[in-house]
Amino acid sequence: MRGRHRGGGVASATSAGPVSSWLVRCGLPALIAALTFLCFMPVLHHDFVNWDDPFYFSGNLKYRGLSVAHLRWMFTTFYMGHYQPLSWLSHAVVYSLAGLSPGAYHLGNLVVHVANALVFYALVLALLNRGRACENAADDWARRGAAAAGALLFAIHPLRVEAVAWATERQEVLCVFFWLCSILAYVRMQGCPQRSRAWWRWYAMSVASFVLSLLSKAAGVMLPLVLLVLDAYPLGRFAAAPRRRRLLAAACLEKVPYVAAAAAATVLVVLAKQADAMAPLAGHGVLPRAAQACFGLCFYLWKTVVPVRLSPLYFLHKPLDPLAWRFVLSAAVVVAVTLATVRCRHRWPWALAAWLAYIGILLPVLGLTQAGPQIAADRYTYLGCLPWAVLAAAGLYALAGPRPAGSVPRARLAVFGASAIALVGLGLLTVQQAHVWRDALTLWNHVLSIEPRNPFAYGNRGHARQLLGDLDGAAADFTEAIRLDPRYADAYNSRGTLRFDRGDLDGALADYDNAVRFAPRKASAFFNRANARKRKGDVTGARADYDRALALDAEYISAYNNRGNLRSAQGDRVGALADYSRAIELNPQHANAYNNRGSVRRDLGDARGALADYAEALRLAPPGSPNRAKFERDLNAMRERLGTATQP
Repeated sequence: MRGRHRGGGVASATSAGPVSSWLVRCGLPALIAALTFLCFMPVLHHDFVNWDDPFYFSGNLKYRGLSVAHLRWMFTTFYMGHYQPLSWLSHAVVYSLAGLSPGAYHLGNLVVHVANALVFYALVLALLNRGRACENAADDWARRGAAAAGALLFAIHPLRVEAVAWATERQEVLCVFFWLCSILAYVRMQGCPQRSRAWWRWYAMSVASFVLSLLSKAAGVMLPLVLLVLDAYPLGRFAAAPRRRRLLAAACLEKVPYVAAAAAATVLVVLAKQADAMAPLAGHGVLPRAAQACFGLCFYLWKTVVPVRLSPLYFLHKPLDPLAWRFVLSAAVVVAVTLATVRCRHRWPWALAAWLAYIGILLPVLGLTQAGPQIAADRYTYLGCLPWAVLAAAGLYALAGPRPAGSVPRARLAVFGASAIALVGLGLLTVQQAHVWRDALTLWNHVLSIEPRNPFAYGNRGHARQLLGDLDGAAADFTEAIRLDPRYADAYNSRGTLRFDRGDLDGALADYDNAVRFAPRKASAFFNRANARKRKGDVTGARADYDRALALDAEYISAYNNRGNLRSAQGDRVGALADYSRAIELNPQHANAYNNRGSVRRDLGDARGALADYAEALRLAPPGSPNRAKFERDLNAMRERLGTATQP
């Protein structure tokens, strides 16, 4: 009864009896989809948060459409330090259908996540079916039940919330969708006769899916290593000792297209990373990075087993002391687990396979190339902890089956009953965690409830409070962020903006000076300081700062508009005209730039050009806009002027 099945790894349905009927085959996937959707349904009512979302959506005009120009931008940009054209394309589709409605973007993430749960179910079932034929209907039921439990363990675990509930993380869920499709096609390929037409078809689908995964995000770049691990176990391609070297060479040759795609993606990642995005080795050395990597490997495992006190941001406090107890303990655990799995590889090959796949998948995000303020992140488990979900499904099946036909199903009922209780608990925790992402204020309040010494959280909560009109609360948060991290440029920049709005120009300039000192490539800090210098009457300093801001960000729309204002006030109307025109080119909806350009054209004697700009500014100004009355006065004045000039 134990023969290798050649039909793509799917067990025969003819011997499965009524349990493998259409109802069971369709019912389990439907149950997975329904439970996954139900657990994450609260995110459909969430707003955007003030962590990357404004840069991706409300402040980004480039992705809003499906024209050739929009597509060219998507496939050529390294915006926000990523190359992710397919993710941008998915956002463009959502925008074309629903504009900037946050619920539509959250729905998109959730739909892809549900699809991932279903593909993962098919993958786990294919892996459980490898090397086995269904011995009876109950055995088939046990396999499908174990695969469904593994898929739900992945899909409704609270660690998945960050990737699904954060609109920005469409890149993560979309990347994993194609990544799973690639592995599923690869497993199907290994169930076909070598070099047959079906084999080549599955092979092409696997490689193509991997490329699409990399075009969504480069998170799955270690797939070639994972495929080699699968070749060893559970596919067992190297089991024949006399032919092991030849089989290994053939398996490596198959990976050449995957490796080529991964290498290209790695080059794009290096190009995409901005100069100040990656922590320099001098400030975060080799030993601290190794300690951080070991900590991450243990941290994600621990949070998988005990998913409590989850935070959207686990802050990396520097300098990191690699001799602190938690890093020493993590390193000891990693070494011990590695030695144990290698030593027991013949008895428990599944343990070594899962451990190697886990390390390989997470390797790019373990801090060895540190970027960002986090020491670890829940979103990294979306891909990294897939091996443990597969292992849990296999373990569940080992406990629940196979059993002889007609045996009493008490053991199976007990195993699946306990699994159902555990999954219900995970689902409830997921619903609770999903509410954390309701809005920016709720998000950062939660982070600070877990880690009260997190300067990044204070800075972002201060920004959220500022937008809500709680200026005193915002000022207190910015000040606390600076106290915790005296080099926190964003907090200086934000507090400077608050002081500027309150009329404290000297305080604002002091904060902006610190912002540009600690972040000399931060364009917004130079822009803000230019505004403060201009109001103080320092025209020369303001002009220098506007120039610097535009040198750092050649598409800084507000900097072009404000520099145009400065040039116009200095009498450089030709320069001002160029700045306003560039601002309009970058944002054709910029009403102020149209009105400002209209005034310059009026002064240059281009009355009809001025009239056209004034009319467009008024058309773009929304009802109730504070500038709308001014735009209307300017337009009427120009109409009267043209009417007088054209009278005989």
